[in-house]
Amino acid sequence: MPRLRPHRPIRVGIAGGLASGKSTVLEEFKRAGWATLSADEVVHRLYKMKDWKLNELRKKAQNSERAIRALERAIHPLVGREIRKFLKEKKKPCCVEIPLLFEGGWQKVFDQIVFVYCPMALRKKRAMKRGMSDKLFMKLDARQLTDSAKAKRSDFVLQNRDQKKLLRLQAKHLSKLLLELS
Repeated sequence: MPRLRPHRPIRVGIAGGLASGKSTVLEEFKRAGWATLSADEVVHRLYKMKDWKLNELRKKAQNSERAIRALERAIHPLVGREIRKFLKEKKKPCCVEIPLLFEGGWQKVFDQIVFVYCPMALRKKRAMKRGMSDKLFMKLDARQLTDSAKAKRSDFVLQNRDQKKLLRLQAKHLSKLLLELS
């Protein structure tokens, strides 16, 4: 049963590993009329701001665990501010895609958590197709909770086995169900 709060519209968080299909799920929630936000898109906007420090850290993060931590310390508070602002301003059901939802403690602000499961080999293949190196994928993936840990902490698990149409269908049905329950 959903953990809903009667004083505001439902809030849903989308979690998943790198290149798991979170954005596809978010798109379906948007099509169903939800207000949506992608933490990844917030990060990309921040990088485009020509912030020298962020872009230098981003370059160094390709090869350094220390630089990854420094980049996360710099960027996570900025992304968090955008997420909190979005949730505060929206007066309709909200859905937010956050790659590090559990790792960042964001599960507390959502009524429901949706985990997008996709096998690691497939996620790796997709990430490399987007230009990520094998080494960086493995380094970033190792910093996240395991899929089984995320699935256990989630209210719903959507399966993505490289059939986008099926993933979209699952997300469409879930978005409608959650609206009906709210």
